[in-house]
Amino acid sequence: MVDLDGAELSICEDCYRLNRSNIRSLYKVHWEFALEYMHKEKLKESVKCLVHCLRITPDSQQAIGTLGLALDRLGKLHWAKHYYEKAILKDPKDKCAKVNYSLLLKKFN
Repeated sequence: MVDLDGAELSICEDCYRLNRSNIRSLYKVHWEFALEYMHKEKLKESVKCLVHCLRITPDSQQAIGTLGLALDRLGKLHWAKHYYEKAILKDPKDKCAKVNYSLLLKKFN
């Protein structure tokens, strides 16, 4: 994975210090912030939190699909496509990822 507008691939030091005994808490904190940032259209911040989620739990279906959506909204279409495809491969029944992916493909035409 590459740097996405400054999103680091490591766990936040503050979160690690506060929650090092419970990795699930780390994921949950970043996930909740990611959703809050999405709702407030603070997409770059949401991407950073989602990258942290995936650093903690790399196979998180919800973080993969939501990262695709955030990148889509930021106009990073090739990255969005990558994460939508990854979400669909992980769960072929993921309707949200399929719908978002088909809408994204229309942007390429």
